[in-house]
Amino acid sequence: KISVRPTKFVGGYSDGIRGVFAMDFKGAYTSKLSYHKSWYFFDNEFVVLVSGVTTTNATQPVHHVLDSRLRKGAATMLS
Repeated sequence: KISVRPTKFVGGYSDGIRGVFAMDFKGAYTSKLSYHKSWYFFDNEFVVLVSGVTTTNATQPVHHVLDSRLRKGAATMLS
C-alpha cells in the first residue's frame, strides 16, 4: 500500500505581509528519501532552506531543487 501522507508535519503562518511555511518530507512512493524544507517570506523576498536530506539508497545521488519558480534577474546561491 502506498501512503500519500507518510509524515504528519506541515504548516505555515502569515500576517498578510510576511510568512513562514515548513514541511517534513518523506517520499510517498519510497521511504528511501527524506528531508526538511522551510520557506520564509519577507516584504519583497523569500528564503528557502533544506536540511536533513537523507537517503538509504547509496547507489543513487540525491539532487534537490530548492524552489522551482520563474526567476527574472540575478540570483544568489549560498552553500
